[in-house]
Amino acid sequence: MTDFAPGALEGLKVIDLTWAYSGPFASMLMGDYGADVIKIERLSGDRSRGWEPIIKGKSIYFDCANRNKRSIAIDLKSREGVEIVREMVKKTDIVLENFRPGVAERLGLDYNKLSEINPRLIMASISGYGQTGERRFRGAMSHMAEAESGFLYVNGYPNNPPVGSGVPLGDSVAGLFAVCSVMMALYERERTGKGQYIDVAMTDSMVYMMATVLSASSIMGENIERKGNREAACYPYDLFKAKDGYIFLGFTDMENWEPFARIIGMPHLTEDERFKTNLKRIENADELYEIINAWCEERTADEIMTLFEENKQLSALCKSPLQVVSDGELIERRAVVKGSEELFGDYMMQGFPFIMSRTPGSLRRPAPDIGEHTRQILSETGYSKGTIDEFIQRKIVL
Repeated sequence: MTDFAPGALEGLKVIDLTWAYSGPFASMLMGDYGADVIKIERLSGDRSRGWEPIIKGKSIYFDCANRNKRSIAIDLKSREGVEIVREMVKKTDIVLENFRPGVAERLGLDYNKLSEINPRLIMASISGYGQTGERRFRGAMSHMAEAESGFLYVNGYPNNPPVGSGVPLGDSVAGLFAVCSVMMALYERERTGKGQYIDVAMTDSMVYMMATVLSASSIMGENIERKGNREAACYPYDLFKAKDGYIFLGFTDMENWEPFARIIGMPHLTEDERFKTNLKRIENADELYEIINAWCEERTADEIMTLFEENKQLSALCKSPLQVVSDGELIERRAVVKGSEELFGDYMMQGFPFIMSRTPGSLRRPAPDIGEHTRQILSETGYSKGTIDEFIQRKIVL
């Protein structure tokens, strides 16, 4: 991967002790924008290296969250292994970890110990329920956080069971908030010269995303319920079936849906008592849905898109993953980019979520093999070749 440009976080050193998705997602984002991310793995590797989908012996799950990192494998159950990490921390800005609460302390790698070595250190712990409270020792993965936050309850269709997200949303949101909080801590460090400890819970992060639902439910004294693809605030705003796929349609003025009705050739619907006001349309959404959907089923998604764009109304194609990775505009914006792997050849993958004018994101290296950079990292830390050879021989590192 030669698509290199100086990143906004160039010069920032990150130790990534995390595995699975939330932590690796956070460190990947920092790596994408220039940080030097060192992934510390156990000798057998990050457990997600064995997670599906696996193609030609490599986990796509792992690869998609661990690009732009270097890998060192260390036995953290050994005294020497822990000491290596402590040496690395002396020249590090950020440490990320997602051990079960209490594990870092048992290893001697908790913030209190590490900040004695490096008072400027910023350390973020990511867990399911945080470092305090009775739930802190419970394990959690993405859908557990979605469930505990109320997200699962409101996601899905009425009179059907709750539905989880199709991507690891709970993990991803926690990872984003981890990066956000670390950037705040870095800014504060510029003023004080001091690091700090950050406690990021996946459930807390998902709760933050539930703002309107939680407040409305609390004020009304009753739960906001599942509505499928519909928006509680207005209608029509829904997913409809076209001849050749699905398309999401909406309108730009909540109190005036005349342009929408005119597009579908039924301006008289604006005078229909069932649909005259936004509130009435919400109350009679099932009936209005059937009318609009019948119109959509007679047209292709592209035909519908063209009509709605010409009339400045809201529309979006429901794209498949293969449609996304071949979308010319997404490729031009580098939201989708070309990756390259010895085993897979060239392939398309997620690119960069935002564009920075002077310091864009870049692909500098694919996800590393286990311990691929062990010698290089230990040498940078100050260990001699002889000592490194001894560590490898004694299986302190790989």
